[in-house]
Amino acid sequence: MIPKITKKEFSKNEKEIESLLKEIERLGKNVYSPSGDIKEIVSEEMINLRKEKKKLIDEREYYISRLNRTTRTIKRTTTAEFESLLEFFPDVNLEKLQNIESFHQGITSILTEELENAKKELANKIDEIEKKINIIITKQEQLLNPDEELNLFIDSLIELSSRLKNLQLENQYYKKLSGIKGDIKTKKDELEVLKEKIVQEINKAINTKLREINDFIHEDKRTAPELNLTYSKYDYEFFDNTGTGKAYTNLLIFDLAILSLTKLPFIMHDSFLFKNIEKEAVEQIIKFYNSMSKQVFIAIDIIDMYNKTTQKTLKDKKVLQLSKDKLLTTLDWRDSSKK
Repeated sequence: MIPKITKKEFSKNEKEIESLLKEIERLGKNVYSPSGDIKEIVSEEMINLRKEKKKLIDEREYYISRLNRTTRTIKRTTTAEFESLLEFFPDVNLEKLQNIESFHQGITSILTEELENAKKELANKIDEIEKKINIIITKQEQLLNPDEELNLFIDSLIELSSRLKNLQLENQYYKKLSGIKGDIKTKKDELEVLKEKIVQEINKAINTKLREINDFIHEDKRTAPELNLTYSKYDYEFFDNTGTGKAYTNLLIFDLAILSLTKLPFIMHDSFLFKNIEKEAVEQIIKFYNSMSKQVFIAIDIIDMYNKTTQKTLKDKKVLQLSKDKLLTTLDWRDSSKK
């Protein structure tokens, strides 16, 4: 309902508002308002009556336009003459064309009836609007009983007042919108600071847990991996040894840190991870697994190479053990003759 304006339009409105206020004040001191009180001439009621009257006049013009179109449509109905076609098309089937035309005339008859009904409804609607307009005119006369000259004066005054009100509303909402935009920017800036603070806290907690688990797994206190986390990116850094075994160890350390710090209920580690990790580190990882209250599912191929404590833990916690004689499935997928 209220246009969205720019800063330039806001400044332009301010100047026009100032000009309108001066003009309304000048008119208010006119001979028609000896007291100089503009409210004597331009009341809220008068403004509303004028707006309603203009709205009704526009509505009346719309229905008059529709009535004129409907009347023209009714008058355009004609009867087709096919005999002249014989001069150019001697073999034309006149009977078939006349049957088609007869069908069209039937449709036209139905439509004409509908149009006549629509014409009556439109005429009634226009009469109703005319009555409403006359009622408003009577109310205006009761409020002011103006003569022709005064009526022109009042129309001018009301026009200026309406324009002033619209401009004031535009600028009022521009100020509100500017304030809201300022609040949004402030809140966004505060949110960015808050998000970074939260991420820093998360980063700190993870790195603390990474060091704790790393020191548990590597009794010789090797340098722990480090997570550099921001709101938009992350980097998981390894130090000293960048080999495959250390990379897999650092991956497991990260998984265990996240499992410890979050509501994540379990993790799973496959056998290929353990194959590349040094024996002592695997033994400590198994020990850490066993110390947790949460579930850890692992697949491991060989256990004889690890110390007795690790072997016992794996055997005690074993759920399923497979071998060449104990298959997971009935069909041996390794046997090419059965494929």
